[in-house]
Amino acid sequence: MPRSRPLWSATFVTGLTDGGTGLLVIMDHVLADGIAGLAVLGALVDQVTETAEAQADRFPAPAPRAWGLAVDAWRGRLRRVGPAGSGTPRQVRSLCRIREGIAELGGARPPRRQPATSLNQPVGPRRRLDVVAVDLAATHDVGHAYGGTVNDVVLAAVAGALRTLLAARGEQLGELTITVPVAARRAATGGELGNQIGIMPVTVPATGDFGARVTRTAEITRERKSRARGASAALFVPAFLLLARTGLLRWFANHQRVVQTFVTNMRGPEDPLTFSGAEVRAIIPIPSTTGNVTVTFAASSYAGTLYITILSDPARTPDAPALAAALSHELSAPLIGLSTSGSAGP
Repeated sequence: MPRSRPLWSATFVTGLTDGGTGLLVIMDHVLADGIAGLAVLGALVDQVTETAEAQADRFPAPAPRAWGLAVDAWRGRLRRVGPAGSGTPRQVRSLCRIREGIAELGGARPPRRQPATSLNQPVGPRRRLDVVAVDLAATHDVGHAYGGTVNDVVLAAVAGALRTLLAARGEQLGELTITVPVAARRAATGGELGNQIGIMPVTVPATGDFGARVTRTAEITRERKSRARGASAALFVPAFLLLARTGLLRWFANHQRVVQTFVTNMRGPEDPLTFSGAEVRAIIPIPSTTGNVTVTFAASSYAGTLYITILSDPARTPDAPALAAALSHELSAPLIGLSTSGSAGP
């Protein structure tokens, strides 16, 4: 977002074709990651009106003073160091954190470069949104049947859909490297925002039977998950800051051939919400596309439905409707198969 403008915005979108109204909330990543963004949503809906009223006298909050920021920074440093003799020395804890971060990033050897495809091209300023919605419980059953999670099903479906897209373009890709953001926290409150996220690049199969792909994807993600979720942030954030300060970040982002897409998945509210008395019918996540990654995906559950958003550059992906159809087919075909065979299990 432009540095000259606020790092967040909230806009009502009226005049939708179905007579509904949308609320578009945009936050810079320095303010909130996906889970913290859901915490902001929780502070807006009717179910926490009393909490919002209790905090009304403190909004808008005054700008902090310099001495207050300094005190807060030193408190954070002291918490990280811990009291003397309280346990493992800080240096040892840092080494453990680095080891966990390396494991989450895939070990000492980075993912290999994939063959050049049309998925990696510098993106322009325009974006297109396509949304695929599936039943959350049924998707969970598919993952359970093949030894995986909902996230594994989404990764396998994305890989299959992109394989179909490339095949229609006359290109072939047997496997796909996907960057998966990993939150360092399970939940957040409105007073505990910020960005606490790492990344986990995984190379998953794009060809073969869907069930076998889910099983293999589950094996890969289980092997790669670190005990300290989001530990990779301690490694990749300094690396990206170094690239930015040397002026190489934009070049790297526009020329890399390691990652073909990004897929983020968040667990949203299980129960229906209301906003100012109106029913919230859907919560649609919007990812970002950067560098030369022309298509990205974001999944979020809400009230029994899993919404998967495809964000693409329309100049680079004029066949985005075909991609959405392929993703819908990837997700719906195994559901039909399980319902007819009854093999989903308890």
